[in-house]
Amino acid sequence: MKRGAISVAATAAVAGAVLLAGGVAVTRTLMIPAAQVNNTTPPPPPVDSMLVAQRLSRAIRFQTVSYGDGVREAERTAAMRDLHAYLDQTYPYFHEDAPQEIVGESLLFVWRGTDENLPPVLLMAHLDVAPVAEGTEDKWTHEPFSGDIADGYVSAEAAARLYGLDTRA
Repeated sequence: MKRGAISVAATAAVAGAVLLAGGVAVTRTLMIPAAQVNNTTPPPPPVDSMLVAQRLSRAIRFQTVSYGDGVREAERTAAMRDLHAYLDQTYPYFHEDAPQEIVGESLLFVWRGTDENLPPVLLMAHLDVAPVAEGTEDKWTHEPFSGDIADGYVSAEAAARLYGLDTRA
């Protein structure tokens, strides 16, 4: 009988110790603060506005004028090639990371992200511009292809030329 009582007492002691250890583990786990998940996007890298303006200013100086009907086509084609070379030289890391295909005089870049399951993004722009309308030259405060920087900004006309807008109203 004593053996049975000792066995029951030992079993109860072991069970008690296991319950006590488990209770301590659960209590201590609940006392540890939950890990904070940082879902915020890191801030963008700093941008040197003057460097951006200077690069745009230089790009505007390429006279990629499209007159249409083959007029001055060789001149525009040469300017486009020069502009392509300037972009390649000015943005070497992008050109390295985003393989390009030249389609006529257009550049097609494929810039792959880190998650190919996400939907793609398409960014488009054109590099040629319309000619200055004859008789309006005196309305410009800056020469069309000067790329002048005034007060830290590329002149409105120069930027508008790059984007094919008319600011001479």
